[in-house]
Amino acid sequence: MKLPEMKSLRLCDRCHGSGEVMGVSMRIFCPSCSGHRYVSTVPRQLVSMRDLCEELYQARKQLAAALEVIERAPLSTGPSSAYYGNNGRGAGGSNFTGD
Repeated sequence: MKLPEMKSLRLCDRCHGSGEVMGVSMRIFCPSCSGHRYVSTVPRQLVSMRDLCEELYQARKQLAAALEVIERAPLSTGPSSAYYGNNGRGAGGSNFTGD
């Protein structure tokens, strides 16, 4: 599956997208991305909340479309397809596989 591509943002190189780095004794917010997990592709430009929300919204739409495609795909084809779904041959019209 192709991952959504963010045009003006990329994962932070310092924290690798976690938003935290290891301090002396505990984990602290990453100073490069301020804990936002993303940095701007334009040098020395802060990530605005509007840009972050727009990029994440577009990624969410692409992932929702991919999930719809996955849900519409048949579970199985061929001899093993009798194991999925309801074939109406079992007790009370349930699935019977013959095992």
